[in-house]
Amino acid sequence: MRTWWFYALLLFSRAGAAEWVVAAYLGAAHTAQTSLQFQVPDESTNLTLHPISYADKPFTPAIYYGYRAGYFFSRHFGVEGELTHLKVYAQTDRLAQISGVLYGAPINETALVSSVVQEFNITHGVNLLTGNFVARKALGLEASARFVLEARFGAGITVPHPINEVLGVPNAQAYQIGSAAIQIAGGIDIRLWRRLYAITEAKYSRVNETVNIAHGTAATLLDTAHVIGGLALHFR
Repeated sequence: MRTWWFYALLLFSRAGAAEWVVAAYLGAAHTAQTSLQFQVPDESTNLTLHPISYADKPFTPAIYYGYRAGYFFSRHFGVEGELTHLKVYAQTDRLAQISGVLYGAPINETALVSSVVQEFNITHGVNLLTGNFVARKALGLEASARFVLEARFGAGITVPHPINEVLGVPNAQAYQIGSAAIQIAGGIDIRLWRRLYAITEAKYSRVNETVNIAHGTAATLLDTAHVIGGLALHFR
């Protein structure tokens, strides 16, 4: 029969493997071509524009960045919270198919996006706020391994700050509660010195974002691939 000391030893060994990790990073992203739908009830307008291309401009202020903090309850599994400051800039100088109702009249034509949407940016961040489940595996002996593989899956919400001008009317800029978001990622941590690691990672995020415009709302699907690099500190 297993005695109390066996369970105490098991608990101690698990606690000994517990670890906190904090990280910060920069990066770049690419959001796939998509559609933009917007409604302005006061103007009897309900339009869909396709395709819409987004630039990310990662090093234009405010830059693309992120940070996270997590707790590993064993050597291989942990949980964390993460903020990713993703940005998107609609390329309004391109042609798109514009269909729906404009000022109460049907429309279905190819025209410049800027003919109806002069600006549509989320430049103070789509701001993905996710809780992540993390799995990791050291390459080599745990105590001396220089490389650690990591995979994560996260879900949460966004807190976007849209800047737009639709039908010639700019929006009232403010942060807002956005839509649900998911992400998956994989990468490698490289030990630099003691508990300091360099991190590199590729990830994919998806959010069907809805934001405010003047007198209405706009919705767009953001399917985004990210590449990030930064530093992480492990401590107990």
